[in-house]
This record gives sequence, C-alpha cells and structure tokens, in this order.
Amino acid sequence: MAIYYANSNSNDGRIIQIVGNQYNTALTTTSTSYIDTGLTQAITTKKAGSQLICLVTQAYDNSANGLYARVRFSVNRQITGGAGGNFDGGRESEGIYIGAHTSSQHIRFYGTYTNLIFDPHPYLNAGSVVTYKVRCHNDSASSPDIRLISGGRHSHIQIVEMAS
Repeated sequence: MAIYYANSNSNDGRIIQIVGNQYNTALTTTSTSYIDTGLTQAITTKKAGSQLICLVTQAYDNSANGLYARVRFSVNRQITGGAGGNFDGGRESEGIYIGAHTSSQHIRFYGTYTNLIFDPHPYLNAGSVVTYKVRCHNDSASSPDIRLISGGRHSHIQIVEMAS
C-alpha cells in the first residue's frame, strides 16, 4: 500500500510501502550451525534508490546443562533484480547469553530477539526483490536446545520502504 503526501514537494524520507507478516509455527533445534527460523519477508521495491528498514521480533526460549546457555541470531538479506549482497549480523553482539554458577545446573530462559536494521541501498532499482530472513544457532554448553515460538507465542517481521 503506497502512502501519498499532498503537502510537500520533497519525497525524501516518505514511506512508500510497508510489508510484513506474523509467524507462529513452533520449531525446536539443537543445531550449532545457522538454520532458518521460518520468519521471512520479501519486498519488491517501488522506487529506485529507496532505503529499507527491517524490524524483527523472534520469540524463543533456550536451555542447556552446564555453565552457560546461548543462542545467536542473524538476519540474512538477499537482493534480486539489482546489485547487492548479504546482511548478516550473527556476531557476538547478536547473541543472547545466560550463565550459571555451577556446571551441574540446568538453565532455561525465555525472550524475544528484536532487531531494527536500517538498510540503505542507493543502487536498488524499482522492482528489486529484497528478502530478509531470521536465522539462529545454538552456542550453548551441553544438552542444548532452542525452541522458537513455543507456547503459542508469535514472531513478526516488517519491512518499510522509504524514498530517498
């Protein structure tokens, strides 16, 4: 849905469109390699040189036996129909970490991973298809598991296209 502004000659910063969805399919994994969480959204740009903002909320819980439980999240970006590459967070700053005081403790914690990505691409063409998907992996001590969207929780992704 395009949003039109009649009171200005400038298009810079104007919202062109917003797309998004809600995802509520539960998934459990023990993978120590990145896997797709199922939370994904594509946008087809309406204007050349536009800028994108991607907002993500991913419900999860994580557990492990031992000194720590950690899950790392990453947002992957693919661009078709124009120049581009990948956006991939997944570094230490994208992890959620909980520690215990003894190596015999079982740890489980619940949360929501949130990320807001400002993703300007002056080289995007009108009609470029940009897809964002959330990925995660387990980086915990022994007996780890990650449960995504358990207990009826939902996850969301929205992409905003802005004129520049």
